[in-house]
Amino acid sequence: MTEAMIISLGGTPEPIAHAIGEHRPRCVCFLASQQSVYLLGKVRELLEQKGFTLAETKVVLVDNVDDLIHCYERALDCARFLEEQQITADAVMVDYTGGTKNMTAALALATVGKGYRFSYVGGSSRNKGGLGIVETGFEVVHTGISPWQIFAVEEWQHLVLYVGQYQYEAALTLIRETARRLPLAEGKRWQGLETTLEGLLYWDRFNHKEALAKFQQGVQELENWVQFRGDQVIADFIRECRPCLKFLQAMAQESHGFQTPTRLLLVDLVANAERRGTQGHYDDGMARLYRALELQGQIVFLQKTAASTSEVPLDVIPPTLQDDFSRRYAGPAKGKLQLPLFATFQVLQALRDPVGDQFFTRKADFLKIISARNNSILAHGVIPVSKKAFEHMRDLIRQTFKIEETVSFPRLRSPY
Repeated sequence: MTEAMIISLGGTPEPIAHAIGEHRPRCVCFLASQQSVYLLGKVRELLEQKGFTLAETKVVLVDNVDDLIHCYERALDCARFLEEQQITADAVMVDYTGGTKNMTAALALATVGKGYRFSYVGGSSRNKGGLGIVETGFEVVHTGISPWQIFAVEEWQHLVLYVGQYQYEAALTLIRETARRLPLAEGKRWQGLETTLEGLLYWDRFNHKEALAKFQQGVQELENWVQFRGDQVIADFIRECRPCLKFLQAMAQESHGFQTPTRLLLVDLVANAERRGTQGHYDDGMARLYRALELQGQIVFLQKTAASTSEVPLDVIPPTLQDDFSRRYAGPAKGKLQLPLFATFQVLQALRDPVGDQFFTRKADFLKIISARNNSILAHGVIPVSKKAFEHMRDLIRQTFKIEETVSFPRLRSPY
């Protein structure tokens, strides 16, 4: 239903009256020049002949029709007036049939992103050999004109950029702000994208349980859209989502619902660090890599001793280390130890586990990089982590512990 219209006033009154009679709004805001405002009386007269009376009108005057910026500002005043009337965007029709070229261009520019519908009055017969104005009685209102295909180009470019840079909060804000302006047919596609990106946001924040639920739901919504519309852009996006979903499902199974540290969680943590490095957040990435190194030891320690490094019974420590460790690493629980990173790998080496040997083979390299980490503002110092230090630590962890697998978050491309 059309509750309100914004109409550029100019030319002849018949097409304007025809458009109003077709849509029958209760409120009309006219964008008029000093030269065209007189047409309003004739428009009212033609409407009354059709048995329709305008209930509410507003005239916004353009003082200089040759100034596009001025015309644009006045067109914005028209939109602002309807917003003040609390008329929703989907109930507004913009008709740009009349007026000067600057007025119609300004009206389109000012309202293209508002979510309004558009109409234009053409005709089956024109004077001047078909090149002039529409002849009275031959007017045809073309409705359903939507600027979405033009407007969406910019929206999609921003969305592609945000997704490619893992800026999921920005992407979700863009989607939600755009939602009210979407044509009905586009809603399902953007809803599926929103759910999927919510899943990736949860995942990027290590909230794996919520991520799995949202990500599965979003991919299913997008698959339904592709079946309905055959959308190649979304089909390509789904193709990149599937390995991620498979990885997340495998991690859920391996970790008993993300309750137990496992190798896939380690792989995921390193991949998360790499995403931070891609963004240039090397301190954040280094903090994650240090945790990955620590987690590598904890995972193998748990497998080897059935104990957590935060609460280690003394009897699981090799005899050669027990006296020293009981003095240095006594925990709050009686008879239990809390092992830091190096001590964990010491135990693994003493137990003849390959991971312990792998760590101490590269001990000098790890010490050098850990020193850079300790001096960062996210640890104990104020010196930012360099790209070189971050990449060295990443490569060191991958090579030392033979972490070859990874998970690459999906990218999105624009359909335009």
